[in-house]
Amino acid sequence: MTLLAAGVCAMHSGRDAAAERAFRQAIDRYRLLVTERRRPECTERWLQAHIARAVARTLAGDEPGASQVLAELEHTARRHDPAHADQWLATARSQLDGLRD
Repeated sequence: MTLLAAGVCAMHSGRDAAAERAFRQAIDRYRLLVTERRRPECTERWLQAHIARAVARTLAGDEPGASQVLAELEHTARRHDPAHADQWLATARSQLDGLRD
């Protein structure tokens, strides 16, 4: 099971701390793959991990934490996938807005 999948499983089980840890680790691992191992094909999963972490923070009632993750997502997307950065942000905001309704 990947860290991203482990985070999703923990999130759906109501294990907020485990989900946060798994998503942070997934983000860190994908960052290493993209920036140090020169594996740009991992950028999409890296950005998906940010969105998943923002969703988990929102479900946990941590709006400031979710906002911080969105800022990290924006920085990462603008730097590593500038052609699709606006789309990544729109996707994240749409998912979070759906949770808040």
